[in-house]
Amino acid sequence: IYSGLSLDMATRETNTSRNADAFKRELINFGIEITKFPRSGSPAARVILLSMDPLQIYWVGKGGKRKYIDLNNVTAITRGSYESQTEFQYPSDVFRKGGRPEKADFYISLSVQGDDRESLDMEMGTLEDVKNLIAVLEAIVPNLAPQKDIDGK
Repeated sequence: IYSGLSLDMATRETNTSRNADAFKRELINFGIEITKFPRSGSPAARVILLSMDPLQIYWVGKGGKRKYIDLNNVTAITRGSYESQTEFQYPSDVFRKGGRPEKADFYISLSVQGDDRESLDMEMGTLEDVKNLIAVLEAIVPNLAPQKDIDGK
């Protein structure tokens, strides 16, 4: 278990046009910085990492405690959409508290089967990170339905 997590930006890949395979390697080896939206409390910067055995996305929470979501139980990936200040949709209700409409395209929610109160709700740093995370998860998560935007596209 990690006592803390530090992301050395000098060692992180800086190529903004990395493909899903490079993104997956980065997610496993270094992690990706996101903003995690909790059900209670304020959004906070976190580094998420991918573990292939067991199949999990994990991060270090408050107090240095390792937290994770079991990807074998993830049944859906939903991303937000933004057209204008009046035409946007969040991928889950968690974003209504601290989300901003103009950032809805950067929001992703991973839903866990059988528990509508358990999800991983996050804001990615770039639209490319959104696309790459979805591609990686669709390739490795069993029984995952193809991702749809909130409006069904």
